[in-house]
Amino acid sequence: MASGQYVSHLAEAPLNDPRSFHQLTLHVFEQDGGWHWGLTIERPHGVGEKVIAFSETVFHSEAEARTDGKRARELRRESFECAE
Repeated sequence: MASGQYVSHLAEAPLNDPRSFHQLTLHVFEQDGGWHWGLTIERPHGVGEKVIAFSETVFHSEAEARTDGKRARELRRESFECAE
């Protein structure tokens, strides 16, 4: 299966702050008959976490979703390191 595509939502997320990437969390979950992933960070102000990216692809297994989510998380980190 080809790597999934993901959509980024940056809004108020302070992604230029290196601490944000240490708090980047991968969530893998089953919904509507398939597996998905999402990336979150802790909200800078307030309570809870903010979704900053998620898969559009529906995966057949948890392992496929987790593998693609890890790839997306690493791409996020690499793009931040290149911008420094």
